Amino acid sequence: MIKKKLPVQLILLFAILFSFNSLVTSKVVLSSQNKTANKTSNQAAKKASAIPKLTVLLVVDQFRADYLTRLKGLFGQKGFNRLIDQGANFTNAHYAYSNTYTAVGHTTIVTGSLPSIHGIVANKWFDRKENRLVRASEDDKTTPLGGKEGASPQQLLTTTFGDQLRLSNNYQSKSIGISIKERSAVFIAGRRATGAYWFDGSQGNMSSSSYFMKELPEWVIKFNKEGFADEYFQKNWDRKLPIEAYNIADKDDASYEATWKGNTITFPHIMDGNSKEKGPSFYRQFGDTPFSNDMLTKFALAAIDNENLGKDEYPDFLAVSFSAPDLIGHMFGPYSHEAQDIMLRLDDTIGNFLDQLDKRFGLNNLLIVLTADHGVSPIPEYAQAHNLGGGRIDGLALKAEMEKLLVKEFGKVGNDKYILALINHQFYLNEELIKEKKLSLTQISEFLGQEAAKTKGISAFYTKERILTGRMPDTDISRRIMAGYSNERCGNVFLLVEPFVLIAEAEDEYMGTSHGTPYHYDTHVPILIMGNQIKPGVYKEACTPSDIAPTLANLLSVEAPSGSVGRILTEALK
Repeated sequence: MIKKKLPVQLILLFAILFSFNSLVTSKVVLSSQNKTANKTSNQAAKKASAIPKLTVLLVVDQFRADYLTRLKGLFGQKGFNRLIDQGANFTNAHYAYSNTYTAVGHTTIVTGSLPSIHGIVANKWFDRKENRLVRASEDDKTTPLGGKEGASPQQLLTTTFGDQLRLSNNYQSKSIGISIKERSAVFIAGRRATGAYWFDGSQGNMSSSSYFMKELPEWVIKFNKEGFADEYFQKNWDRKLPIEAYNIADKDDASYEATWKGNTITFPHIMDGNSKEKGPSFYRQFGDTPFSNDMLTKFALAAIDNENLGKDEYPDFLAVSFSAPDLIGHMFGPYSHEAQDIMLRLDDTIGNFLDQLDKRFGLNNLLIVLTADHGVSPIPEYAQAHNLGGGRIDGLALKAEMEKLLVKEFGKVGNDKYILALINHQFYLNEELIKEKKLSLTQISEFLGQEAAKTKGISAFYTKERILTGRMPDTDISRRIMAGYSNERCGNVFLLVEPFVLIAEAEDEYMGTSHGTPYHYDTHVPILIMGNQIKPGVYKEACTPSDIAPTLANLLSVEAPSGSVGRILTEALK
């Protein structure tokens, strides 16, 4: 077969057609790529614009998770129920450690970490270097501003969500913490906070320290001059609702309840500090009452307006901790008329606060989180009266008895003592003395634990050596103890009490109730999150307040705090 050559013209035509087709194909591909790029760019811009200008954290001190269900029918529609209905409600949130105290919980919420990592293991602990009890927030290098005591988060070992937010844009964002308690305000604000403010009970002012600023802002000075607390001097705190609404509470005149000096255990309670004049005793009592919650939200709104929070391209963080429920709960217990009433009034307070936020920003433009730092046990005598077990151990007597047994077993040590302190359910041993006497710290710790565990109400003990080496029972409680333990700041022997049992480690702990155990009633807290990026609904998956900080960091596209171990709550994210 003879192959014919194609005419040159035809070859040129094919070449032109091929080149044209390639050019068209390239344009189509480029056009498609440009559309994809534009779509991606638009999505990124939409995501950036969706980042809330202001994230608001509300922490209710000593807010048991069951308050939301027990009191739901008595709450209005603008406070807790608004957050429940319009937000994500995590009903199975538990702290993952045993030392459920205020400073620990507040720190955990904003660090996404654990006490064993962030270092805040209690409200106070025994410092071996200082040879004394130290407060978690104490800092003698600071100067008080507007009050008599300085404070800072300088003992915190990790960053917080607020810190990470500010680091993300060279400190253009602001982070502010507000509370009655200084240990709550300083930790939720963060190590690099714009400001932290707390109520000074000696003068009735909102105060701060030189750690955060050189001097109080003018707007804070102006707020203090208004004398919010003074308006309540010699007024009564009475029930918000008719007495019939409190039939789900314990009797109002329960003899095991505590109260303020010179006051009654029943409603109404006069707010005078057992004094005829305004002064420290009155201001401290005011801080315990529901009306201090109103002061905090008024102060928070003043902070928003004067610090211009949420007003520019840089997102800000505002954290408010309501301390009064804890102070009331300690005295009267979680089943009291007072505990119920303060929650009903706080519901109104939060509802009004949310209304004000809505007017300023529109709630859809905000990210709002509500949680608690811990729960609380019933008053031990209440538990006993209802045949629920429980009890109260005299910690001072226990410490003295254990010291005697140690002397008998291992010999006298002159004027020194084997036991330096009993605090947070932990014995701190005099390690230097024991080493000097060439005694076995392990042997003494085991002996002390075994003898203490013979006390009615103590179910087990764990030594420092066992905890640090992981030689612990494979139980959830053991894991909680290890998660809360710090080699430097915790004791040598940890005592595990039975449920509803308290160790009265100070003279003011022989009435009322407390928290600080790995049990359900202390670890179970609410987590409510509401915002445009959140899918409303009830979420029953296991979670922890350690999950809050990494979730917020993810939503605001910033790095999670340095010690964060929590997960992102993806099930509730749009």
